[in-house]
Amino acid sequence: MSGDKNMVRYAAPDLEAFATKLFYMLDLGRREGVAETLEEAGKALVAYDSSETAIKTGLAKVLSVALSKLAALHQCVDIQEYAPLLAELYQHAHYDRVMSAAYSQLAELAGRLGANGNLPVVKQVMDFIQRHYHENLKLETLAEMYNYNKGYLGRMFKQHTGDSFHTFLDKVRIQQAIRLLREGYKVYEVSELVGYPNVDYFHSKFKKYVAASPSSIKGLLPRPRHFHWKHHRFLKWGDFMKASTGIVTCLLMIGALLAASGCSNGSDSDSSGSPDASPNKELAPMTITYAAGDNNPLWDGMQSDVGKLITEKTGISMKAQFPISVNDTDMFALMVANNEYPDIVSAKGSVGKLKDAGALIDLTPLIEEHAPNIKKVYLLLL
Repeated sequence: MSGDKNMVRYAAPDLEAFATKLFYMLDLGRREGVAETLEEAGKALVAYDSSETAIKTGLAKVLSVALSKLAALHQCVDIQEYAPLLAELYQHAHYDRVMSAAYSQLAELAGRLGANGNLPVVKQVMDFIQRHYHENLKLETLAEMYNYNKGYLGRMFKQHTGDSFHTFLDKVRIQQAIRLLREGYKVYEVSELVGYPNVDYFHSKFKKYVAASPSSIKGLLPRPRHFHWKHHRFLKWGDFMKASTGIVTCLLMIGALLAASGCSNGSDSDSSGSPDASPNKELAPMTITYAAGDNNPLWDGMQSDVGKLITEKTGISMKAQFPISVNDTDMFALMVANNEYPDIVSAKGSVGKLKDAGALIDLTPLIEEHAPNIKKVYLLLL
């Protein structure tokens, strides 16, 4: 009443937010989380309007929205099976019985969906992102669901994955965007489908992680047959035919670069024979670009102590052409679409195709002539 100054007026409960939280708890199989969410929703409904009709109607809406979302995500969930539950809510005259009826069936459902409940929390979060990447996911939401401090969960996630929560989410979204673009979806449609309501923001994210515009790969054929190899300077090469690891290829490229620059004479020492001789002061800094496919981890060997020493001594650094790993087919499609090729291509399953297309050069003769010590060190891998 307006005349009662002591009366506390509560805001209308956000039923959509409660439904989303309940949906997440069910998807994760967290029975205790289901119970907590139902209790929170019930208290909010009672505080706003304690009438029986308002409480039952509000609770039924929360359950129906959560179950609808769950049915859309899991084929094993048939929302029609829970129609009796929604009807039962209106039959009970007591609040406790209404809540008990809701929890009993939802706890059973959470148990069926919670097969991954024994996995480490970080793995559960990663799987959760894979299922919900198109939604407005926030780290604090996940932290709340697991009763973790936001900062603690964030640190734990980065320690185990190497990426922050938001970076990992971006990468999943961009990988899905590449798939949808190649299936022919329009750019603005893909932006919405992967969780970026603002198409300009989607463009900036895509370019950040793929180094290409979304429209450049839209509708590309999945298996490009020809490669238009541009004329590059002497060392625009891909993987040499026998390289089996990223660091080997990296060192081979460096050896060939040193040879081409006149800095290698077939030994590890300078003309004075000193192994600690200063590097060639006239050697200009050089950045080698690379692309890694087959969903392999991105090449960070040059960030190791050895890699940093190589950069210091030679002026050679590494840069990823595609800052996220994509499969071979998508990677080749991006190269063709942009008519840009890296110095090195790491693609386990398609090296033969690149070789047949004339895109690769066998570095073995150059290694034997200019960098024999590399072959000695990596003899078992060559």
